[in-house]
Amino acid sequence: MLYGKSFYSPMSNNRPVSFLNGKPEQCLPFIDRGFCYGHGVFETARLWHGECPLWDYHFARLCRGADLLGIEIDRTVFSAYWQAFLAAVPVDGVVKVVITAGEGDRGYRQAGAGNANYVMQWFPLTDNQEVMALRQRLGVSIDLCRYRLPNNPILAGIKHLNRLDQVLASAELDARRFPEGLVLDTGGRIIEGISRNVFLRIGEHWLTPDLARCGVAGVMRRFLLERVFTRLALPVQVVDIPVDRLRDAEEMFMCNSVSGIWPVTAIDRQGSFEIGEQTRKIQRQLAGELACFAA
Repeated sequence: MLYGKSFYSPMSNNRPVSFLNGKPEQCLPFIDRGFCYGHGVFETARLWHGECPLWDYHFARLCRGADLLGIEIDRTVFSAYWQAFLAAVPVDGVVKVVITAGEGDRGYRQAGAGNANYVMQWFPLTDNQEVMALRQRLGVSIDLCRYRLPNNPILAGIKHLNRLDQVLASAELDARRFPEGLVLDTGGRIIEGISRNVFLRIGEHWLTPDLARCGVAGVMRRFLLERVFTRLALPVQVVDIPVDRLRDAEEMFMCNSVSGIWPVTAIDRQGSFEIGEQTRKIQRQLAGELACFAA
């Protein structure tokens, strides 16, 4: 039995392209553990001129998550599938890689499951270049989501396939027409956006939330922490940030590996921000390191 629907259309620049285990495929078995239990991991990355600029970071997180979930990634097999996939898709867009625990018997236990399934998909950019550049330059107003993330330290940081928290939080955006939302945990701490990580400046220091309890440790967040802030000599701390610290923030931005940096200009019910010079410096440094994120 099969589920899902996708399209293999290598000659088109605006339809998805899907591969399963190195070959064009439209569907996945119903008995796949990723479908049945969310037993798998995924990455969503920017494809630019035929390459993913942050692919090493993406693959490292993919492997960490798979190892935590007991999924063995055959790196030789993966590399062959990845190269065949890249050769068949347009050179610009968004790629999504899903690795599931494979096909197994009924029940939660992994015993009896087969080899991992490797799904690779290409999509056109959701926003065109003009919209992306506009948001990078002018910033965005975001919502403060009512939905709270439950704490789960074991799964914190990785991108596993169960994203119901994000589905529920994003339903609030659909109703109120915001492009992003700020999500707290059950203790009232700032954690992340629905699909982006968060940085804010209070005084001389930049802060980004500690994700040891919940949330996704984004590859753009890691790149900024390891490369951009270091090269700019800007102090940055990974700490718990209670939501009431928002009133002390002077600058704020959100980021991910597809759209780069979005300055935050307002949060519903929480006030507004100026796009400060340090945010602009960080954007310029990122664009200098990775040209696909130039506004």
